[in-house]
Amino acid sequence: MRGPELLGAKALTAPSTTRRLAGGDSWGEVVRFFADKQYGFILPEGEAKELWFHVSDVRAADRPKVDQGVRVVFRRSTGKKGAKAIAVRCEA
Repeated sequence: MRGPELLGAKALTAPSTTRRLAGGDSWGEVVRFFADKQYGFILPEGEAKELWFHVSDVRAADRPKVDQGVRVVFRRSTGKKGAKAIAVRCEA
């Protein structure tokens, strides 16, 4: 028996289990941050795919706190290269 990918069908993806907050915000964790390049990646809670973010999308008061392992709240957006995180703020 052949799998769906062998038959040319698109593989099904599991629904997102990301916990949503008011206004469409989501929880996540900074998994990589490159301070010298001013960007990083957030892993949304309950998902396997990381979202890119730029330090300019982090609330000014939280910029010094951003580092690997920090829990954040963010909003999804679409940039030139696909999905990204905006309105990033560190968990209180």
